[in-house]
Amino acid sequence: MKAESVCEDVIRYIEEFKEKGGEVQPFMYQGVKAHYMRAKNMLNVMEYKSAKKILEEEAKPLLLALIDKYSPALEGEERDPTKDLPDGRYAFAYRRKYVLFLKKFAFYQRAAELLLIILAEEIEYY
Repeated sequence: MKAESVCEDVIRYIEEFKEKGGEVQPFMYQGVKAHYMRAKNMLNVMEYKSAKKILEEEAKPLLLALIDKYSPALEGEERDPTKDLPDGRYAFAYRRKYVLFLKKFAFYQRAAELLLIILAEEIEYY
């Protein structure tokens, strides 16, 4: 598939950039999006475990690195230790993607509960 090869190219470019000692840059969010697209492709062929693995093991660490560099906690504020991702636009987007996967896995009740939590936290954040 053409989309899959483009995603792999973007991800490979980012990995090579990091291997050469490059610091986290804003363009690396395109790598997170590429991981999202790869996970969506896995969902379409009903490879749910692979999709979840892509989200949790590949997209999330890159997203965390971006958030740590470009969305530091405000002075005097500490991040909530109960959350693995701090609140923010990109973290909310990741969490909504994760809920989509839960819905596809047929965990409808849990997906609905998480969506309500995400919406409440987004309202509080903004």
